[in-house]
Amino acid sequence: GRDGLTALSSSEDGTIRLWSLRPERQVRTLQPSTAGGSSLPYVYEAAISPDGRLIATAAGDGRVRIWDVPTGRLLRDLPGHDGGATTVRFTPDGGGVVSGGATDGLLRVWSVYGPLDAGSPRLEIATGHPRISALAVSSAGSALSGGYDGVIRLWDLASGQRLHEYAPGMTEVLSLEFAHDVTRAAVVYADDSPGVLVELWDPASGRPAQTLLRSSGFQDVYCVAFDAQDKFVANGGWSGMPRIWDLQAPGGSPTALQGRGHGSTMLDLAFTPDGRYLITGGWDNTMQVWDMQRRSLIRVLQEHERPVVSVSASPDGRLAVSGSWDGTVRIWDFASVTEFFDQREASAEAIVALQKDPGNAEALLTLGTWYARRGADGLAAELLSEASAGGQQVSNLLLARCWVSLGRWDEARRAYERALASSDAPADYVRLCLEALPAR
Repeated sequence: GRDGLTALSSSEDGTIRLWSLRPERQVRTLQPSTAGGSSLPYVYEAAISPDGRLIATAAGDGRVRIWDVPTGRLLRDLPGHDGGATTVRFTPDGGGVVSGGATDGLLRVWSVYGPLDAGSPRLEIATGHPRISALAVSSAGSALSGGYDGVIRLWDLASGQRLHEYAPGMTEVLSLEFAHDVTRAAVVYADDSPGVLVELWDPASGRPAQTLLRSSGFQDVYCVAFDAQDKFVANGGWSGMPRIWDLQAPGGSPTALQGRGHGSTMLDLAFTPDGRYLITGGWDNTMQVWDMQRRSLIRVLQEHERPVVSVSASPDGRLAVSGSWDGTVRIWDFASVTEFFDQREASAEAIVALQKDPGNAEALLTLGTWYARRGADGLAAELLSEASAGGQQVSNLLLARCWVSLGRWDEARRAYERALASSDAPADYVRLCLEALPAR
């Protein structure tokens, strides 16, 4: 998470897990409560909010759930869709989520903040798709939907108005991705031949702007993603190897990166915001990290037990999310490894200082923060409280997370109230955390 030591994952067994990556270990599992020992609903997709504080999930029971990253608590449990929710995205301001239905063909926009009993979407769009197969949300506040009818439709998320519709004569939309400047969207279509069409589509005119690939036979394209500068489009498919189209050299063939790849179908891919890394997920149950400067594979993460069907990176580049058919969603920390070693060295120095002066408030703060980030919440809460009493400025949100983990709700409530009074975080977010605490 924001401490630089955690990662997130989700899966169809209904669980969402937070992990520490240095060393790699699971630190938290998020899962909805079930009645009578019933099985957990599949998790089809997970998304990180623009500020990295929240996770939204779409599940096989149709529910859309909002989770708090620091504490792992369920903050919102929304009714979602009949027949299952297959996709979810945050709105650009982080104040809403857009979900797509498995069988109802509906897009629904839900408020993240507001009264806890807000069980109705603030906007519902009947897309006309028999089933929504792909969804992209732009920074301009529009949504592009694709379905098993081979049609894409552009929607205004403020009014629900359909802005454009385009049908190139294919049978399915496999993947959608907006460019960061929102002047284009990359779209992958398929038909039964099996043919593939990959186009850059213009949201302003509603027409294709450039064809990257058109084939009436089998082609190795399943998913696409733009890099941070919109100069390249990465694609992956049945071979499990990522390939890169250079948009500054139109007409050229994509070039493959170097590495073992997934050995079978690549199911999703995404660039980090700085464009330095490409993250891929595949049928081999792994998430892989590719260095775009070296154009080669640098790491394989093997925590999932079934295919990794979705990957994404947070806007600040610190987190990556992988979703899998094993029922888990995992959050991975992409912060510099230097941070970890710097923090570990500082904690060692704090221990030496406390051996000399047990009341050293600065050392208490350093060591308490370290233990909080390592998941030792009881010791962390004790040290941070002593540091605060000694005059140090302690993060109320960090202290609240420790109290929540320990189930000490009154202390957690007081810490959140202090955070609200001191503007430690956006007020709507802190209120949401407060409202989700057990009643007194």
